[in-house]
Amino acid sequence: ASSDCQLCDAGYYCNSLAATSHNGTCAAGYWCRNGAVTPTPPGSPLNAVDEDGGPCPAGSYCLEGSSEPTPCPMGMFSAAAAATSASTCQACTAGMYCPHSGATAPAGTCSPGWYCSGGAISATPTDNSTGGICPTGYTCSGSAISPVPCTAGTYNNLTGQTSCTTCPSGYYCPEATADYRAHPCPMGYYCPQASATPTFMCPLGSYRNTTGGQAAGDCFTCPPGHYCGDVGLTAPSGLCAGGWYCVQNATAVQPGSNEGGRCPTGSYCPAGSSIATLCTAGYYCDQPGLDAPTDACDPGYYCTIGSSNAQSASCPAGSYCPGGSANPTACPAGTYSSTALATANSTCLSCPAGSYCAITGMTALSGSCTQGYYCPDGQSSPTPSSYQCPAGYYCVAGASAPTKCSSGTYQGNTGRSACVSCPAGYYCDNSGAAVTAPSSFPCPVGYYCPASTQLANQYPCPVGTYGNASVLQNSSQCQPCVAGAYCATSGLSAPSGLCNPGYYCVRSAQSPSPSQGTDANVCPAGSFCAGGTSSPQPCPTGFYSSATGLWNSSGCQACPAGQYCSSSGLTAPTGQCLGGYYCNGTATTGNPVQMTYGSICPAGSYCATGSYQPAPCPLGSFSTATGLSASTACTPCTPGSYCDATGLTAPVGNCSAGYYCTNASATRSPSTATATGGPCVAGSYCP
Repeated sequence: ASSDCQLCDAGYYCNSLAATSHNGTCAAGYWCRNGAVTPTPPGSPLNAVDEDGGPCPAGSYCLEGSSEPTPCPMGMFSAAAAATSASTCQACTAGMYCPHSGATAPAGTCSPGWYCSGGAISATPTDNSTGGICPTGYTCSGSAISPVPCTAGTYNNLTGQTSCTTCPSGYYCPEATADYRAHPCPMGYYCPQASATPTFMCPLGSYRNTTGGQAAGDCFTCPPGHYCGDVGLTAPSGLCAGGWYCVQNATAVQPGSNEGGRCPTGSYCPAGSSIATLCTAGYYCDQPGLDAPTDACDPGYYCTIGSSNAQSASCPAGSYCPGGSANPTACPAGTYSSTALATANSTCLSCPAGSYCAITGMTALSGSCTQGYYCPDGQSSPTPSSYQCPAGYYCVAGASAPTKCSSGTYQGNTGRSACVSCPAGYYCDNSGAAVTAPSSFPCPVGYYCPASTQLANQYPCPVGTYGNASVLQNSSQCQPCVAGAYCATSGLSAPSGLCNPGYYCVRSAQSPSPSQGTDANVCPAGSFCAGGTSSPQPCPTGFYSSATGLWNSSGCQACPAGQYCSSSGLTAPTGQCLGGYYCNGTATTGNPVQMTYGSICPAGSYCATGSYQPAPCPLGSFSTATGLSASTACTPCTPGSYCDATGLTAPVGNCSAGYYCTNASATRSPSTATATGGPCVAGSYCP
């Protein structure tokens, strides 16, 4: 049956009847499926199942004997139909990409930041043969076929960029710069923003010894003592010339006036000077432009700092000036000289005997030896330490030997011109050796010794005093007889005894029962005085006394009931107990509260001024308050209630039924009508 016949093999055609094999291969440029009847099928849709092949479509090629079209590979395309070989597939156009096989045209342009050199299969190729990401130092716009280098003055330190960044100040950026930091502005230059090369050199009078300068202001001012004589310097050109000085910004080794100048007369300028140095003291500088002083000052003269003359100043009398003197050298103490322009110390003469030359640089004698000293010849001091006047003697001005102090005086120090009186507290006996220490003759106890005292017992302490220490100087240092004691005779070293009971002795008491005013007297009213008392003791609060001469507290009287004694030492009660309070004896205040000697008047009572106990509120009244001072302050019994007892703090109860109680009722059943109540009247009722 016909169903036993086989379809012609794919890639072949069978165009004759009763064929026993295929007639030949499909023609180049065509493809043949099973059952093809011609080597050049007329064509049908590629996926048609009822056709036997067709011409090779665009984007593909068909070799002879093709059973299917072969698509152009990725990265290639072909717009031609019936292609017979792979050579008809061409590489994807530069600047574009072909991501799929069988492409008839490129899919699109290369992505911005990438470049496609031809045959690219991606808009962002990475194989570096068909393209790649834009490298640093370059830019790539969309459809770029190769990286474009950054122009000079810009840089790009990132990959995949479409534009370059302006080179920052302090750096320069040649073409295709990837990292501006690799090109810091060199020393001696400054580089503003967008610099392509180091163009701007530091100007005259400046330099820069570090990289990275951004503006002219970054160039360093040429330092004092130096000059910067060219542009683009990395260090100052050198030191300012000797005989000249350079301030800041100097542009020449011998600068003009606005940058320094020539060293003036009276000064010198070593090489590298920033200012003129005044001529050294002891030397002179006699012309401008010197780099060192001219010479030393002449002998007999001296040259201070800044001198311009070898004989700048004449050496004065009292001094001498060797050559090169900065100041006159004064003749030493103990010598003098009246000669001017002296050149050596041999012109200084020794001071003669009996006089002294006290300071350096003397032109004449200072004067005579000072009192308290005696001076041999040739002294340099008016007070020579080796010739002080000895203790026990005195030396007047110009003295040749010391003089012994007279009796009644002493001298305990050396170098004195007179003797002094024996000091108070001591006595001085000069009948023997000269007194040098009054401490050997202290005034005895019981006596005092004013200045110049001659005898130990010359001045006894008076009656009412005593002296218990030696070296007293005057009678005021004799102690007033101690408190509580009396001193009956003069010259005592201790009190005679204690004052009697009933008396007080403050000080200077002359009797055991004195009458000496406030110093010592009988014990006053309001007080008591034990034996040996120095101060009357006041009767305590709550007590008083009108009598004098008491010797103990039992003589003080208790404050009476109804009165109070508010302080100690009273001679009579302070006053009556205040209204609203009661005082029951020995009260210390007129308004006591919860005290043993009284308190505030309790509720239900009243206390008039001078009360010694509370008085109860009368019948028909009560009181809830404390501190009432009169019966009228008690509250009348409230209407409807009755108060039938005294001293109530509240009404007793309600008025009886059948009765009425108006105000201040003293009974619950008032039998007759009064102002305080009564029985209920006819025609009414009272519950």
